[in-house]
Amino acid sequence: MKSSPLPQSPISTSKCRLAPVVLVATKNYAFLVFLKHILGEVQRVNKKFEAEVQDPTKLLSDLLHLIDSMKSKVLIPGKTLKAGELIESYLDPRPYLVYEFEKMSECKFPHEKEIRHRCAGFVVELIKQLQQRLPDNVQVLQSMSFLSAQGPYL
Repeated sequence: MKSSPLPQSPISTSKCRLAPVVLVATKNYAFLVFLKHILGEVQRVNKKFEAEVQDPTKLLSDLLHLIDSMKSKVLIPGKTLKAGELIESYLDPRPYLVYEFEKMSECKFPHEKEIRHRCAGFVVELIKQLQQRLPDNVQVLQSMSFLSAQGPYL
């Protein structure tokens, strides 16, 4: 007589099936927490460009500040890039992303390093895209900010 295998508990089976879903959800949630903060900063500057009354020197100042802010998130602390230097040469191996992400990483969730690398890669690409949109005569525009009626912004 052949013995039948013991029936498995539906709870343990469902937990096993849900484990990959939970891991993917945690990875996506961590990335979305990071994106919420970064894209909030970008959206703030973008709204200023959409305003009806704009001061070009103030817009330039805001854009340059956004780029510097993004650089400070992924570069080695205290490092500033000179013209022509590649940002990839000075990336922080474990950049501070945002408070909520760092709180999650205290729990040592799986794939933290992969997510951190993905987030840093996003910021690096964002910096490159923003820098491509800067006009060629940035120095001239910065000089003009000193002549602005409202005073220098840079």
